Amino acid sequence: MRSNLQLLKTKLRGHKGERIRQVQERLDRIEAQLSTEYENEKLKIRQNQQRLDNLERMIPQCQRELNALFAAAQESGVPVRRFNFLDKRTNAQSGEDAILAYTVSRLGIPLEKCTYLDLGANRPVEGSNTNFFYTQGARGILVEANPELIPALNRERSEDVIINRCIDTEDGKTIEFIVMTEDGLSTVDEEEALEVTKINPGIQIKQRVQVESISINSIMEKYFADRPLVICSIDIEGKDLEILQSIDFEKYRPLLLVIEMIPYSNELAVCEKNMDIYNYMRSVGYEEYAFTGINSIFIDRKALQEKWKYKF
Repeated sequence: MRSNLQLLKTKLRGHKGERIRQVQERLDRIEAQLSTEYENEKLKIRQNQQRLDNLERMIPQCQRELNALFAAAQESGVPVRRFNFLDKRTNAQSGEDAILAYTVSRLGIPLEKCTYLDLGANRPVEGSNTNFFYTQGARGILVEANPELIPALNRERSEDVIINRCIDTEDGKTIEFIVMTEDGLSTVDEEEALEVTKINPGIQIKQRVQVESISINSIMEKYFADRPLVICSIDIEGKDLEILQSIDFEKYRPLLLVIEMIPYSNELAVCEKNMDIYNYMRSVGYEEYAFTGINSIFIDRKALQEKWKYKF
């Protein structure tokens, strides 16, 4: 009796071991299949990204060709439909580029003539207030202090002038630029950087780099002394008012200025706006045309009164 019981136990262990082996083999097959599918999907993603990169690189040339065709059509008297403002993609944080495009169109300024100066340009496409105009054939100046972002700017905005300098009230100073793990929040303001890390511990100071300074008036003198500046976008995290106050508005008057107006927060900013900037801009002859909840778009009151003196 005892030997029969022992034999039964041995058989049960054998059946259990066989079942475990079968389950393990099945799991191995599933794992191998998933691994193969994962690698295939990674390959597809890389291929699709290459296609997207190629298309992005083709955009400027296609835009030039379109502009030439539109110009030829206009010269021959053929009516053309250029751009539908109700059917477009925005790259800006809160649709600022769409508002700017509408504004200049109402003023009769062709999109390809919308010169721009982007201070604190950050990334070339995502979050950019000026990339839309670049895709329409316009060209401008991009100033970015973070050296890590310069290669992407050079690659994606190759026909713009890219300046790896730190915006300040003076030229030629060596300034410590604080690069944050969220690069759009990088700043020269130590208190601003520490406040961000306090509000959001997931964002930290990544590194500190030494960058040479350049003043906005120097840029204006070099690039916009003899041509109009349509759009000036300012996003320099904590130094906006100081930089605005340094501009010689008697000599240089951008038609439109885009200025960040709220402090950094994890939550939606409601009923918040930097009234010091608002009041200063009004004192130098600008009116707030739009507020997106993050940025204000100011328009030159004098230019409106003169029906925008530059001919395009």
